[in-house]
Amino acid sequence: MAAKIFGFSIGSGLSASFIVPSDWNNSNNKIEIIGEGATVPTGTGGGGGGAYTSISNFSLTPGSTVFLNSIATAPPGVYLNKNSDTKPSSTSDGAFAASGQVNSGATGGAGGLSSDCIGDISFSGGTGGNGGTGTASGGGGGAAGPSGTGKNGGNGDATTAGDDGGGGGGGANGGSSTAGSNGTTAGGAGGQGPAGTGAGTGGNGTAGGAGSNGGGGGGGDQAQNGGAGGDGTDLVTINFQPVIVSGVGNSFSPAFIVGSGGGGGGSGNGSTIGGNGATFGGGAGGTAAGAVGLVLITYEPRLDTGNMFMLF
Repeated sequence: MAAKIFGFSIGSGLSASFIVPSDWNNSNNKIEIIGEGATVPTGTGGGGGGAYTSISNFSLTPGSTVFLNSIATAPPGVYLNKNSDTKPSSTSDGAFAASGQVNSGATGGAGGLSSDCIGDISFSGGTGGNGGTGTASGGGGGAAGPSGTGKNGGNGDATTAGDDGGGGGGGANGGSSTAGSNGTTAGGAGGQGPAGTGAGTGGNGTAGGAGSNGGGGGGGDQAQNGGAGGDGTDLVTINFQPVIVSGVGNSFSPAFIVGSGGGGGGSGNGSTIGGNGATFGGGAGGTAAGAVGLVLITYEPRLDTGNMFMLF
């Protein structure tokens, strides 16, 4: 019998509740969470990428309500809790993945730390790169995933005055992913995604290229913007599953591809716009938006509920 998969975008202003299905299987399930990527409202440091955590064979009661939400208090993060709409205190209550940290001026923000997570398996997000000369900004950190840590964003160029490139965004989810390159007299290339591909090209008198497949966006050169990080494609493709959502939570549409996102590329000197972090959990490259977090619930249905046939 095919597994059932439920996915939710969770972040600032996005919360949800999950009604446990009647065929929930306490002996065969997995819950995965990616923290938010940090948004950078001002300054030249890149934003940190979200951490990843997972728990398996989590005990739930069919028909009960499970809460999915995020918190902004330190350490910020995204959580699932079966008892209340608060951060869980242990894996008996749920799971928590730390979000990336906001920059401090020209200093890049830390990635969400595995040590702050609540789960069976956890990996840290990538750290945002430091800003360079003028408005040359650091790249955002990539999100962590089940294959490992998110990679760091590159630094903006701080060695010359005038033709200064932004740092590339970090790649996501361990595997063969790489850190973003530092900006020089051109923008730094983004880091590769988990398959060793997807890096956005660094700009040379141009804007940085967008990443793909969890790769980081390239840094812009001179007065050019950074490229957006690449959306992750490494976790699962969700097809036509029944999802019950309350409040303002978003469930995914059919055939929605889910994965850990790359960091955005930094802006070149003369631009104030970095690349946005990619879904899910990619950090912003300089002044830009970080990505929302993720809660992914997968289980193999029990066979003793009378649901012998399912159509997906």
